[in-house]
Amino acid sequence: CLEPGQHQRVHRHDDATKLYYVIEGRGSFTVGHRIEVLGPGGLAFALPGEPHGVDNTGDSRLVILVAMGPNPNRKAPA
Repeated sequence: CLEPGQHQRVHRHDDATKLYYVIEGRGSFTVGHRIEVLGPGGLAFALPGEPHGVDNTGDSRLVILVAMGPNPNRKAPA
């Protein structure tokens, strides 16, 4: 969740795809050079290496489901 005015700075994951699904509220989603304002049911995703971030530009809590694959923190078995 992001409260009004909170944001996740633009960043990237070189080896993972990231997906944002809006459950409640509205936010501004940056993916690459695109910026989209999304509300409930909205979907944004960034491919590996693509810059992305989100800003809660609304006046209520932004509830989002975030998923990544593969897990960038998991080491491959040796």
